[in-house]
Amino acid sequence: MLEIIDEGSVFSYYLQQGAKMISFMQALLRHRITLWKKALPILISLLGYAILLYLSQWFYIGFDDAYNLQLPQNLVRNGEFASNAGDEFDVVVTTGPAATLPVALSFWIFGISTLSIRLITVGFFIGSLTLFYYLLYNSNSHAAHSHRFGAILMLVLSYFALTPESLIYLYNLLGQIPAIFYFLLSLILLQRYLSHGSWKILALSGFVVGLTPHTKLTMVIAIISSLIVCALLLWHQQSPTTQRFKHFIGYILSIFLPTILYLLWQLIALGKTEFVQIQIGFWNFLTYRSPTAIQLSFGDSLLRHLELLAGLGLFRLFVLGIFLSLFYFLWNAFQERSYARLNLQLFTMGYWVWWLFVDTAYEVRHLIAGIVALLFVLVWEFFNTKKDPRLCRLLAGVLIVAILFFGKQFDGATDWKQFSRYTEQQQTFANAIQTQAPKQDIFYYGWFQSPEMAFLTQQPFYRTVSDGGLSEQAQHLMIFSDVEYNIFGFYYNYYVSSRCQKPYIFDAEHNILCSVYGNPYSEEEYLAIAEKDEEICPMIESTEIGKGKCDKQLRDGFYTHYGEERTVLGKDFATWVRVKRPSSRLILEGALPPAIDEQTVRIFIDDQLKTEVSLKADQPGFSIPIHIADYRKKRFIKIRIQSDHVINPLYYQVSDPENLPQSLIFYRLYQE
Repeated sequence: MLEIIDEGSVFSYYLQQGAKMISFMQALLRHRITLWKKALPILISLLGYAILLYLSQWFYIGFDDAYNLQLPQNLVRNGEFASNAGDEFDVVVTTGPAATLPVALSFWIFGISTLSIRLITVGFFIGSLTLFYYLLYNSNSHAAHSHRFGAILMLVLSYFALTPESLIYLYNLLGQIPAIFYFLLSLILLQRYLSHGSWKILALSGFVVGLTPHTKLTMVIAIISSLIVCALLLWHQQSPTTQRFKHFIGYILSIFLPTILYLLWQLIALGKTEFVQIQIGFWNFLTYRSPTAIQLSFGDSLLRHLELLAGLGLFRLFVLGIFLSLFYFLWNAFQERSYARLNLQLFTMGYWVWWLFVDTAYEVRHLIAGIVALLFVLVWEFFNTKKDPRLCRLLAGVLIVAILFFGKQFDGATDWKQFSRYTEQQQTFANAIQTQAPKQDIFYYGWFQSPEMAFLTQQPFYRTVSDGGLSEQAQHLMIFSDVEYNIFGFYYNYYVSSRCQKPYIFDAEHNILCSVYGNPYSEEEYLAIAEKDEEICPMIESTEIGKGKCDKQLRDGFYTHYGEERTVLGKDFATWVRVKRPSSRLILEGALPPAIDEQTVRIFIDDQLKTEVSLKADQPGFSIPIHIADYRKKRFIKIRIQSDHVINPLYYQVSDPENLPQSLIFYRLYQE
């Protein structure tokens, strides 16, 4: 018997099936769009990573960068976490193992090269941007669309594009950007703890934030802000008091775990005696480098910072606006109980308070982490605020534009060509060393580039001329820069040498190589260059060519780089000294090594013999006043020193003359 099917039922059936198919396709499309939104930031990150790696070939190795690289390089080569001088866990290297050990891993996998460094340093920067996006996404996924990650990336990169001097700090192995990476990772883990409540996640967050001071010690500010936020978080939780207390104690212990592991590594590698010496040396170094070592009152320090920061009159208002806005954002985050956001804001404020009002010796690289963190805070407030969104977006937008505008005030004049030119000079000179240098015996003096060249040439030379060991029979290479040397007889300073056309000069007769920082010039060549370049101030204003050249930017040749003291080299030395009013005399200090029985020192002023002193071996040291009252009408006088022995080129005053090299004598010349 045939069943009669209603045509309306058939139509309804297919209509239902079609609706189900459409719903399925919509769900699949939504799922794919969601996946695409999540994957797009990763693709943008990889693209930015590739672009920055490509651009890195035009950026040179920096001094601090190269010095920090000695530790991972020697760890891979020799199994010792030491500088080229052989000092394990060298306290002078202030970039910690959380930043240097990843580079050591890159060296071990890919070999020791500049690219191996940039793979890690660029990775820290791009990783920080990616972590911040997902931090923003997790806090409010509706407000954080994937296209906004591109906006964040372009915003941060635009700051560095406008201030290319800052871009070098993304490529160099410094601790600030790695610290931001670890800090943001700890904030993401803190968010995960809020959603899952697992003490393991909270402990992992504490361990990661505990790594931040092991990139740069000042990043202990991140630990302080994290402890404050964690205490607030657990205080507001509804869980039992005992459980909250256990979580907080576990968080504190996990923060100190990286430090405990690092100290344990030092103890195993060094032994008890050297371990204690390292800790004492580290403490002494901190005391020497700390703001308390600079005898300035708080008021003097604050005034000094205002002078440093006030490149424009509006800049003071900008700093004031930043702090007032941060207080407003802090209050909003506290009321909304947005703990990760609050932590980032506390860290940013603490970081800027430290460098603006506590430490008086900041440089651009110290501010980079604060600038990046501040941009992150403002972006978060712009995209993801719940209270007063219009006001927050207005404040954040204005301050973001102000940061991009005032960025040049931190770095000064910028020149993209400078990086490419200097990188080429650096590599050319490295090739010259590899070609000319006897590898077994290399000395340098006053050479700013020595760590960079040691890395680029893969020759771990570190000895200065003052270390001794020089002999006419030995095959050695002496590298000089930015010093007065008797063979050339004239001072050549940084400004001249950095603009020189010849990348290096090799003196085969004396086996001397002069770096790009120190190509020797005759007096006539020097003054001719100074006449054409307003930034170069000649030391000899008494000559016809030199008159009036020191008004715009005075560079005191004798006091350049070393403050109120300078050391000299050679048996016959001459330089030009600016006469400081109302000073009336110069002081020449020195010490005789035990091997020298007698020493005669002759001092000429303007080529006239002014003082002749005979020194005996029983004198532990000497101090010779050079009266210059008769020359106070002149701005510059020529000082010439002749001695019977080579002068010891040490930068600092020798407290123990017994430790001086046998064939050298130390001089220090300063003005009262």
